[in-house]
Amino acid sequence: MLQKQWQAGALRSALVLLPVAMAVDRAIAAALPQPSGIGKLLSGGVRVYGERWTPLAIAAVLYTGGWVAQQERWRRAGIAVAGASAASAAVVVALKVALGRWRPDHAPDAMHWSPPAWEDAQQSFPSGHTAIAFAISAALDRTLELPPAWAAVLYSAAAMTGLSRVYDGRHWLSDVLTAAAIGYSFGQAVGSALHRELPSSGALQWEILPGRASVRLPLGR
Repeated sequence: MLQKQWQAGALRSALVLLPVAMAVDRAIAAALPQPSGIGKLLSGGVRVYGERWTPLAIAAVLYTGGWVAQQERWRRAGIAVAGASAASAAVVVALKVALGRWRPDHAPDAMHWSPPAWEDAQQSFPSGHTAIAFAISAALDRTLELPPAWAAVLYSAAAMTGLSRVYDGRHWLSDVLTAAAIGYSFGQAVGSALHRELPSSGALQWEILPGRASVRLPLGR
């Protein structure tokens, strides 16, 4: 309970700090050293956690492993990771195109917006890598009920992914904070939807249209 309260508090803090982050985005970007050497190597390594293919790989491993070992929780975790990441990515892409914020390595200043944005250089806000990383961490944390130490490792990896994007000059700090809130929210929401007692048949069912006209898809054994 305390862990969930702390995480919710961290999410609210990120949203409250968003205007402040936007005000200091340029100063933070200017203060960072130019990426080089070991810094670029480390940044590239942690960025993998937020790549588009990462949730697909994690979901496939979890679902397949759960099917082989007859572990329903693993399968649900795989579905949650895929669903939360897909939802986060969809919202992020829509915001990128609709808002058109220029990336730090192309922008004359931190508040340079020119929507709609079809070019990558104009799609800074929010960070896709960060959203996916936090969606993965939150979905795994919620569905697997991870101990605090393991949850801390996952969220630290997600935070490092976001910071690597700032270090690389691809995103402003406010891009990362917004993306973290998006990914965490979807990870928790999808994870909560799948984290429930199984029906007596032992099969997990996804109700697409709740009510009399509901369509249920068996996802379990």
